[in-house]
Amino acid sequence: MSRASGSSTSDWRVAAKPYDVFFLCQVPSRNLDNIWNQSSLQACEQAKTLWVAASSRLEEGAEGYKIKYAQDQDAFPGPQWPTQSIHELVRVTFLGRMIEDENSPALARLIGAKPSVL
Repeated sequence: MSRASGSSTSDWRVAAKPYDVFFLCQVPSRNLDNIWNQSSLQACEQAKTLWVAASSRLEEGAEGYKIKYAQDQDAFPGPQWPTQSIHELVRVTFLGRMIEDENSPALARLIGAKPSVL
């Protein structure tokens, strides 16, 4: 599992859904007395070896995440993890989609400015 740090309260990890569908997962690293962070971290730790899903408990009138386990842990094949670093995966995924300077049309849309004409 690839890992990237940098934010002040969490790490980012590459996580997997069945059949090698990968996504970035935010893993809390501070404020672990918070029930949301506690249950999120618990789900992330258990997901290292089990197929789990975490969902909000707000509809139950409770805080935190509910952790559900696959009924049959062998129902899905284990993930074939990417060999690229998390930094390379993010770079390739967002290539051409990032705001890289103040002349970006996307930035102009976000701040309600007219796009600059080059």
